[in-house]
Amino acid sequence: MILKTPVPIEIPLLVFASGFLNYGATWLISFIKKPPLIKVSLAAVVMLVLERLFGYFLPAYGLHTTQGIIIATMSAIFFISAVDRFNRSLIARKADVDDLKLQANKDELTQFYNLYHLNKDFSSHQLNRQTLAIAVIDLDYFKIVNDQYGHSMGNQVLVTFSQHLHQGLKLELGEDNFELYRYGGEEFVVTIKTLKEKSMVALFDMLQTSISNVDITSLDQKLSFSAGIAYLANHDFDPVKTFDIADKLLYVAKTSGREQTRIEKLESASEIEEH
Repeated sequence: MILKTPVPIEIPLLVFASGFLNYGATWLISFIKKPPLIKVSLAAVVMLVLERLFGYFLPAYGLHTTQGIIIATMSAIFFISAVDRFNRSLIARKADVDDLKLQANKDELTQFYNLYHLNKDFSSHQLNRQTLAIAVIDLDYFKIVNDQYGHSMGNQVLVTFSQHLHQGLKLELGEDNFELYRYGGEEFVVTIKTLKEKSMVALFDMLQTSISNVDITSLDQKLSFSAGIAYLANHDFDPVKTFDIADKLLYVAKTSGREQTRIEKLESASEIEEH
């Protein structure tokens, strides 16, 4: 036998109590709104304190005796296991939270940002000062696609349209200089940070040409869009006011024949540039 004398019943009970207290303490720490590194460090400190406290209940066993070494080892196993489990639970919880955030902020169909995320960005002071213009874009004659080809084809068209729109913006502006949102139905919103020496007219002419060349199997209809664009500088860098003007310009584009973009002149909110 490793132990010369039987281990009293209170020993396993104390080991169990130590593990239970470790688990309870780390569970409570997991709810503290601090970075994971701080949580793990705090949990480790609590576990060490409990381990030392656990040792004071065993005065009959010295640290350098066989019994003391076995008991300390059991306590250390609880400690290491608890830290590892706690760290894993934090990682899993963070992954779950990140997944929920992603689901909340992304449009389920197109996988681009949704209206919820757009509203969050509109309330961000950083977006207000770093955004040049807001474009509201509407896919032309989308109702006809749904009515003639069904909603399955309609969904395919929306996904294809949004992907080509994003790819064109990325190619012309760079990945970090715009954000694409699905506003609802067949409407999309683009926040543009910079044009990189391009004109807004040239950018949207290129996008219109690119979209018109998209070929979708079993769809005879050519894709096009209408758009309205307004500049934040014309509206005291208020994204909501800017969006409202862009939306009104979109309405003008749609009622004027579609497949066109109406752009507010940067120096005056009342003037409209048409192409």
